[in-house]
Amino acid sequence: MKIAISVPDNLFSAADRYAKNHGYSRNRLFAEAVAQYLEQHPTDHITQELNEGYTTESAELDPTLTAIQSSSIEKEERDKAGRHLMSGTPAAGMVPEPVTTIGDNGDNH
Repeated sequence: MKIAISVPDNLFSAADRYAKNHGYSRNRLFAEAVAQYLEQHPTDHITQELNEGYTTESAELDPTLTAIQSSSIEKEERDKAGRHLMSGTPAAGMVPEPVTTIGDNGDNH
């Protein structure tokens, strides 16, 4: 596959000299350099390091933060329900209570 890349002039010159002195084409030199780099810097190491970190560190939640988050969620739900009650529309998941009006059918008993 052909690609176009930009490299600093000094890097290109050094790579060109190296290729000529060692009987390589520039294509072969760059391809082998990339292959060697990928061998030395595999992307799997990131996943491996994360997995190692998760196995050595506790997954337990901080009880103080959990309490603060729960309190915040409960307050937000109460505030939301209050805003809906004041607007006359029920909040999601809330069913409005039926309203009984005296004299609907002309009977005031």
